[in-house]
Order: sequence, then structure tokens, then C-alpha cells
Amino acid sequence: MQSTSQESAFSQLVFVNTEAGFGTAGGNQIDRFKINFNTQPFEASDDSMLRLSVIQAHVARNWYDVNQQNNKIRFFNTAGTGVSATDVILSVPDADYPNYNTLVEAWATAIKTHIDANYFSSASTVTTSDVTVEFGATQTTSSGQGRPNQGTQVNARKFTMKFTRSGSNTFGTVPVLQCLNIPASDDYTLTGSTTSLTSAEHFNDSYILLGGKRIEQFVQTPTVSSFDITVNGAETELTITGYYLIPTQVYSVENLYLSCEIADNQATNNIVDAQEEHRHEATHSTILAKIPRCQEGGRNGSGSNSLSYKLYESNNAFYFTNVTSNFLNSLIFKVTDHRGRHLPVVEGSDVDGNVFLDMTLKVEKIQMPPTANLLNTGQPMRKAGQLNPAFNIVGTAQNDPLNLF
Repeated sequence: MQSTSQESAFSQLVFVNTEAGFGTAGGNQIDRFKINFNTQPFEASDDSMLRLSVIQAHVARNWYDVNQQNNKIRFFNTAGTGVSATDVILSVPDADYPNYNTLVEAWATAIKTHIDANYFSSASTVTTSDVTVEFGATQTTSSGQGRPNQGTQVNARKFTMKFTRSGSNTFGTVPVLQCLNIPASDDYTLTGSTTSLTSAEHFNDSYILLGGKRIEQFVQTPTVSSFDITVNGAETELTITGYYLIPTQVYSVENLYLSCEIADNQATNNIVDAQEEHRHEATHSTILAKIPRCQEGGRNGSGSNSLSYKLYESNNAFYFTNVTSNFLNSLIFKVTDHRGRHLPVVEGSDVDGNVFLDMTLKVEKIQMPPTANLLNTGQPMRKAGQLNPAFNIVGTAQNDPLNLF
């Protein structure tokens, strides 16, 4: 008896490294690159099809974990007694932060700098009186101290920033801090500005790093903050506290996504395109594989063994697509993040630098099972007024009570 399952009649490995001169399709070493098989094309016959699989991939993380895609917050406040109205985008420097204590300290510095320079109507400064984050017992702060340091302490995983004013000025209005994550492209303009926000400013992942409430709609005069923000009764102290738990890692990209123009798969639309909103819908996608970040050892999320995104066949990952064409002479790929955005690389490093992809592809010729010859016969005769139970008649309650046919 002949098998009806699909069998691989032929397979060949393709070893690919995109370093040096691979920007032949209007792209670069990682964003868009083309592989030509002009001298060794793949071809399927009428009774077979081609299948493309990814069995190994590696991208070294030669960019900063905290970058333009996750380091921006909107700071808004109305005018009040001794207070000037402000509406700006604040940011912290692009860098690898060894732990959340150093990241929160950087944000406290950015907020203090803005308050000192712009919040108060007259010259005044604030003192950053408290910046704390509860860490797990096996982690350390930037000064090397363990947190928590007593057995009765718990890991709250929320930050607190406290600013105390110097002089006679007071916090007359409570500011609104927002982690904007608005994917739809539009002209969003801050109050008092004539320049539209960039995509990185209105579509940012800072809420992931800081445990903030994601803001998905732009409001010119906002009232909803991403964090808990309070001013004491005397209006001399401003306290900002994390809304949700901060994650256990100091980065926001858990996986890279490898796409190929011939891939025929599905994905939720917020992964496919950065312009898509969060919806419970799947759409056609050219995503071919997902490359996970390495997590072995090292310091929290940034150790020597977690500086790469790797996919190996031993991971039991099974990523493939069937090729609809019988002839394959080229492939175009790109690598994006979890929202379909370009990777936040240092400018030029993906052209003549050290950001590139190394991968192994497998191209198979799949032998299709033979189709059995069916004998086409006419419908058997039946007596007038009687139904033939072997053949359903659409719309009849006797043969099709659920109207399935």
C-alpha cells in the first residue's frame, strides 16, 4: 500500500552570513538583504513542492538595551501659582543599565533636570530626596548593596522617586507622566510645539521597563498618568511611584522576528506592523521564524551570555513555510522586533559594522502523495416521492437537519 504522507525527496542546507556587502535589496546587513541562487536554483516538479525551513540563526546584540524605542516619557503639567506650563518628551541616555536601580536613578535625574529648568516660574531647584527600587536578594544595587537585606523584607518590584523643593516655590500643579505607546501614525504635537512627535516618541516601550500604564490614545491635555503621582499637603514634595511591577530584566525585546518575502503564515497584526493597534486579530504574515534572546547566566539581562539572540535546531523549534512557486532563485529577508520595527542599532553598524545575521536554511523538495482516481458516476435512480439516504439533498430536514450541506 502506497503511503499518503508527504515525504522529503531532496534537501539541501544553505549557510548564510549577511556580513559585508549584503545590502543588495535596498537594505543592509539586518533590515533587508537578498540571497541569490542564480547558479544553484531550486526547482520542484509537478508532483512535488519546495519547503523552506530555518534550523539555526544568530544575531549578536550589538546595540543598547535601553534605546530610543524604550527610553522616552511625556511630562505634562498645567500652569499654576509659581508654576509654568510644560509639555515635553523626556529621555534617558541610550546605554546598557546593569540593574533597575541605575535605570531609575537615570530617570530621576532627567525629571529633576526638567523641573529645575522649566517647571517653576522663578529660579528654584528641587532635591531628589529618595530613589529606591526593591530588588531580589540575589541582585545588587549600583553600589553593590544587596536588596532586600533582611529576611523579613519582600521584593515589591516598584520604584519610588521623591523630589523635595528648595526655596519658597511649591508644586502647585500635579504633573502627568505618560508612557506613550500609540502605534497609529498621525501628527501628534505637544502643547506649545509646532513639530510633530517622531514615531519613537509616540510609540515607545518605556512602560515595559518601568512598569507603567500603557497610554494608547493621544490627549492634548492629559489627566491620566502611567504612574502614581502625588503631592503632599504642603505642596513641597512630589512623589512618583511605579504603577505595575517592573520586569525582572532591563530590556524590552525578548525575541527577534525573521521575515521572508515568500513566507505564507499568520500572526497577530500588532506583531506584523508597528502601525497596527492591539487587536485580537490574525493577518497574513511573512514572518518565518522567531529568534529568542539568550538568558544563560550573567548579570540581570545584560550578562556576557545574554548578549545574543540565538535559534538552534536543538531548541525543538519548527519554523518553515511552503513555497507556492515551483522555482526558487532568490530570497529577501529582514529582521525586526516584536512590533515590526527596525532594530535600534547604532547608526551605520548594520551597514559596515558588527550588526549582522548568521543562519542556516534548509530547502526541501517534498514529494506529494498521489491522488486516487475517483470514478465519477451519476446519482442512482430513486422512486418518485422517496429520498435516497446515501445522497444528502440540501435543505431537507430528513437528510440534513442541521443544514450543514
